[in-house]
Parts: sequence; C-alpha cells; structure tokens
Amino acid sequence: MEVVGLIEAVLAGERDAFGPLMDQHYAMVYRLCFNMTGNVPDAEELAHESFVEAYIKLGQLREPEKFSGWLKMIALNVCRMWYRQNQHKTVELVEDQVAVVEDDIEDSSIYTRMSYGLATLSAPHRLVLALHYYEGLSYDEVATFLEVPNGTVMSRLHRARQALKEVI
Repeated sequence: MEVVGLIEAVLAGERDAFGPLMDQHYAMVYRLCFNMTGNVPDAEELAHESFVEAYIKLGQLREPEKFSGWLKMIALNVCRMWYRQNQHKTVELVEDQVAVVEDDIEDSSIYTRMSYGLATLSAPHRLVLALHYYEGLSYDEVATFLEVPNGTVMSRLHRARQALKEVI
C-alpha cells in the first residue's frame, strides 16, 4: 500500500497500518539520528521517539504525500532536543566498541573512515557536519536550527573538517 493510503488507514483507526510506514522510513530516520548522535544506542532511541511523535501528531499532517519530509523534520526536532540536553556529555566507548573501530580504521573504505571520524568528534562538531553535509542545510538554516550565530556554525564546520582530516 502506498504512503497516503497507509496514513489514511492509520487515521481511520487501523493502528497496524503504521508499521509499514515505519518500515518504509526507518532507514532514513535512523541514519539521520545516527549522524546526529554518533552512536547506535542513542540513534535507536531517537529514531523510536521520532516515530512515536509522528504517530501522535499524524492527524496534524496536512499533506500526506509529503510524509517523508514531515517525518524528517520531526526526527530533526527530536535530535535537536536530545542535543540540547546532552551537548555537554561525552560518549564513552566500551573496549569492544574500540576494538571494532580500530579494526575498521585499517579498512580502506572511505565510509568506514568517515564513520570513525564522525564518532571521534565532539557533539557540536558532529552535529554541524551532519546538518550541513548530510541533511543539506545552509549555514543560515543550521544556525537557526541550533539557535547559534552564523559565525559559530562556520567556525564549528571549519574545526570539524580539520579534525576529520587528522583522523582520516
């Protein structure tokens, strides 16, 4: 069933129709959350929160054919709230995760090296990179999203790129 039909079914009371919507969009939401958090447990939790929020607010969706973009904005807002609450916390890697990451560094794939590099960045630096490069937001949009000055976005991007160059 197509997205619009699934949304109409959920709104008509068929709760089970939301499952296929989640299945179709989970990868996008999880990727966005992972790029924001840099770790699997938080990304999974934020993806789940995003879908719960979407389910609760589904009746507010005016254009069902734009569900994907609407869901993405919900996920971005959930991530922003998480960021505000956790921006001063650091992510600790347990030894098993460090071993996996160290093995991945030897892998020549750029994806693996980028993932490792992003995981080593501070939350503010990882967030501006993800918003600007992965989500395609402009400097102004990132500044508005994070509620910081435009210059802060530019300096964080510069420092984040420098840190990634050192790691990669």
